[in-house]
Amino acid sequence: GIALVPGDRATQGLLLIRSIIENLHLPNWRIYGFPLKLSKANSDANGIAKTLNMVMESLDAPVSTLSGGNAQKVVIGKWLLRDPKLLLLDDPTKGVDVGTKAEFYNLLDRLCETGTTILFYSSDDQELVDICPRVLVMQDGFIKADLSGNNLTKANLVSTSMGVGLDAVNNNKPGKHGQ
Repeated sequence: GIALVPGDRATQGLLLIRSIIENLHLPNWRIYGFPLKLSKANSDANGIAKTLNMVMESLDAPVSTLSGGNAQKVVIGKWLLRDPKLLLLDDPTKGVDVGTKAEFYNLLDRLCETGTTILFYSSDDQELVDICPRVLVMQDGFIKADLSGNNLTKANLVSTSMGVGLDAVNNNKPGKHGQ
């Protein structure tokens, strides 16, 4: 399946007044039933919490009590229970600490190794350069640059994002991509 980790976890990715376990199982009601089949739900939630190194009081605590990084782990964790084939990430490390970012990057590597395709948007240019093997720069719905290998640098990413040097970076004729 396809999973989306939205850019605004507080308003789009979580029900802040609900518990951590309820949030983890939001997209999984058909699997666990309603109300939750607690033994299976607890077992799977504990597994995800351990895999993602979540720091929490308990699975029954409101998700609103978590730090930004741990709240983001819940948003990601609920989709990992579904074993998605395509994971769409919208600025997933925004507002999380450096340690959580490192854990997140390791998780992305493991997911890629198991065959999950990841489409990653980030407002942090350096993050894209550091973790992505390929970056597409888009403008007005069209691909304006396709950066990879030695061409994938922060300078090239910034310049192509601003519309400067697209042909020089890509070695493409104008209009090749997206038309």
